[in-house]
Amino acid sequence: MISEMKKFIISKNELKKILAGIVAENIKLIAPVSRDNAFFLEEVSDAEKIAWDYSNVVKPVKEHIFPMREVLLDFGRGTDPPALDEPEARSSGKEKNPAGNMPPVKEQVIFGLRPCDARSLLVLDKPFLQEKYVDSYYKERREKTTLIAMACLNPEKTCLCSSFENGGPFSSAGSDVLCVQTGQDEFLVEILSEKGEKIFKNPSFAQPSGEVLKKLENLKADSEAKICKALKVPENLRELFEAGTWETESLSCIACGICRYLSATCYCFNITDEFEQRLRYWIPCSFKNYTKMTSGEISREKKSARFKHWYFHKFSYHKDNFGEYLCVGCGRCIKYCPVKIDFTEVLGKIGNSKQEQ
Repeated sequence: MISEMKKFIISKNELKKILAGIVAENIKLIAPVSRDNAFFLEEVSDAEKIAWDYSNVVKPVKEHIFPMREVLLDFGRGTDPPALDEPEARSSGKEKNPAGNMPPVKEQVIFGLRPCDARSLLVLDKPFLQEKYVDSYYKERREKTTLIAMACLNPEKTCLCSSFENGGPFSSAGSDVLCVQTGQDEFLVEILSEKGEKIFKNPSFAQPSGEVLKKLENLKADSEAKICKALKVPENLRELFEAGTWETESLSCIACGICRYLSATCYCFNITDEFEQRLRYWIPCSFKNYTKMTSGEISREKKSARFKHWYFHKFSYHKDNFGEYLCVGCGRCIKYCPVKIDFTEVLGKIGNSKQEQ
């Protein structure tokens, strides 16, 4: 059970000490760092290297739960019979698994992710943790991860998180802890789960005053007011599958895949055997070889078909299967698209188009 002290005030120095304590306990700490004129969520060994003044990180949090490239099986050719390494073996607590070359997955705390990224894992949980088809690799990392989100005071012009249920720059959905910077060196911390409570154990933290809580409401209102982009999916999207507008809108797309790689929720992958290992790696559905079969047949040969599939997966198929869109409004696909495609504008044009006969 979570204690009644769910909200309290903490200084930046106190917060740094807590983060330093996580590292001291040999728990992996992942936090925003500044690199190459941008910000990324990366493992840190020194809390002093954490970036505090950032809008959002370039790459979404999913890579720390669902890695871009991961070994699913190691065939351990040095044993007789060959030993297979699987999550159950890695969870044994041993330094090495029976196959002898893959370490166990460590506990990790991810600090400073934005609410959109925290909520994205709730969206990804549905395909990866279905009752009948549980992805044990994803499940293990998810269970060993604690999320300490940082509320968004200055959303970017590409953000549209408020368009989604339980979304918004101050959303607590999916987080174990939500932090809000209420002053230059002051944070309001809200504990949302038992995982979060284990991190913030000090019972002497000050309770927020009425003035601070009022300031919190004002900060939230100001932040939400800065979001000017909104999502509007055509109600008859399925009926517009053959609309000629898809072809027109796909012309500027160069099929680079950056919108898939940087999406907080895209999860298309491929599995292949290389040497003694079975690997899983991300592959964007915009790539022609994503649907290539052993016969050489490619089911989405045309770029326009692959372009259209992304929209239907996010805003039709996934909603049919799991009851929500495959999007949290992080806006990365808009911000980093090299040809400046804005999917909200594309959906608007599609909604105004007509189905081809």
